Amino acid sequence: MLQSIHDKAKGWVAYLIIFLISIPFALFGINSYLGGGSDKIVAKVNGEEIKSSVIDNELLQLKQQFAQLSAMDDNALKQIALDRVVSRTLLEQEIKKQGYRGSTNEVLKEISQIELFQRDGKFDATLYKQVLAANRRNEAIFEQSIRSEIAQRQFQNLVSMTALIPKSEAEQYQVLKTQKRNIEVFTIKTADYKEQIQVSDAEIKDYYEKNKSRFMTAEQVKLAYIELKLSDFAKSINPSDEELKSYYEANKDRYVISEKRYASHIVIEIPSEDKAAEAKQKADKLFAEIESGTRSFEEVAKAESADTVSKDNGGDLGIITASDWDKSFNDTVFSLKEGEVSEPVKTPAGYEIIKLTKLEPAVQKSFEEAKADVDNDYRNEQATEMFQNKDDELPTLAYENENDLAPVADALHVERQVSDWISRNQGSGIGALPQVREMAFSDEVKLTGKNSEKIDIEDGHSLVIRVIEQKPAEQKPLADVKEEIVAALKDQAVRKKVMKLGESLLAKLKTTQNWSALTDLSLGDESKVEKTGNITRKSRNANKQVIATAFAMNKPATGKIEYSNVIMPNGDYTVIALKAVQAGEAKLDNNALSTYEQYIASREQVALLQALREEAEVEIYPENL
Repeated sequence: MLQSIHDKAKGWVAYLIIFLISIPFALFGINSYLGGGSDKIVAKVNGEEIKSSVIDNELLQLKQQFAQLSAMDDNALKQIALDRVVSRTLLEQEIKKQGYRGSTNEVLKEISQIELFQRDGKFDATLYKQVLAANRRNEAIFEQSIRSEIAQRQFQNLVSMTALIPKSEAEQYQVLKTQKRNIEVFTIKTADYKEQIQVSDAEIKDYYEKNKSRFMTAEQVKLAYIELKLSDFAKSINPSDEELKSYYEANKDRYVISEKRYASHIVIEIPSEDKAAEAKQKADKLFAEIESGTRSFEEVAKAESADTVSKDNGGDLGIITASDWDKSFNDTVFSLKEGEVSEPVKTPAGYEIIKLTKLEPAVQKSFEEAKADVDNDYRNEQATEMFQNKDDELPTLAYENENDLAPVADALHVERQVSDWISRNQGSGIGALPQVREMAFSDEVKLTGKNSEKIDIEDGHSLVIRVIEQKPAEQKPLADVKEEIVAALKDQAVRKKVMKLGESLLAKLKTTQNWSALTDLSLGDESKVEKTGNITRKSRNANKQVIATAFAMNKPATGKIEYSNVIMPNGDYTVIALKAVQAGEAKLDNNALSTYEQYIASREQVALLQALREEAEVEIYPENL
């Protein structure tokens, strides 16, 4: 239906349709049609909604973090991304429920230690703002993410501290960890037999005929495209000092060093509702001691506060940001004068005695002080307006000029570009973007040759494409793939041969209990056996797969040898002879104990997450994923 309208609605009919649909656009915003409407709910975790855009962001991070995952099916990756987001949401809910939070001082310390924001080894506030702006990151949101990470660490550290480690169990772990195993190894190598394998022309032809689908060229397309990037527009803007000064005067309130309030607190917990009066009485008593000068605020905080993070620093919370605290705490902090101590205030944390330790009034920055920020804000504002105007025009122009992008480029004063050849699975330039490849090979674009819909890559980046050349998938001739087929057939044959020899050797060794079996099977003699001797789990004089198998084998009976095997990725057949097992030492040093504690702690954290998932109400909507 939409295609039919697209094909037939020309002239005044088209403009009538555009006028009619512009009414809801004006009322509700074009984003609800072009972007917002597609952000569906894919899951609910204890009633908290998870949108598809969150999963898409997680999917992108997964691919960036683990390059090897790019070969996986997107549906499988989305399931992994969804699982990660659900787990993170559960943890965040539990952390919030338990009342963990990172203080402003901790946030500032964390950010100042990030090398990306440092100049000459020191934190640079201007550089910090520039880096965030260049990456289109909001300062408040970025700092909140750091605060969340700190809270997560606090919570995870507490969970780790609850891990119980009996000494006997730790010693047994150490005994197993330091155990040694005496092994000997013999490998039947595929390389020694590959030259013996002969492949006939008939076998090659038969393999080719049965596997023709494997020997096809990839279908490819070449695209014309128009690309709009906010960052490109920002680079093209070169404001004069007069323009910057005018912008500064019009937006002076942006360039103010905000008022800073530094506070400390003493927390008296309320264990249960029936203990509330007792907690209030204790808080009042401590407040009276501070007011009378019997004890200093800092002394009381160190001795009595339930906030284990701040108590050692006299209750110091650093700079207070209103959005980080509940209303009762905020109202108190922002009503105090410098040096003033509040009466006990009831908050979700308990009863809190709050002291405003320092007050720095807001200060207006001069133009010269703020110039770098003014320049950046001016460029971004102008570029954003420019991008939005062109981005709004792009789909309409692309629709009206459906068979050519040149008029669209002229109208928008941008360049019409041409891509390299792109296949369904790979490409360079814009062809590296999965959204572009998906659209390029859609029937709507590939078969009709018309301009695509606008493709929104991310905020501030959009494209329209059209296919201008196509290369269909073609059958590769046998001559072109003959070497590949020969290699595949030889590999199959040599693996079978080596496997057969290996199984015969293993069976004979279990009977003879010595390497004379090698001679019996014409595989050589005992001189070719690798006398590895005692190995540990971390030995470097043996293959990792050999070590893993050796430590999984049963301890040999007295006077006997245990045999097992490992088939290597290249097809080599390795036989392992386990001659003896030497028990490790039960002695625990600090490093060994620390390693074991970390292992137990990680196990506790996994168990906690599993428990949260079992208790949670998680609803998944796979049709929206």
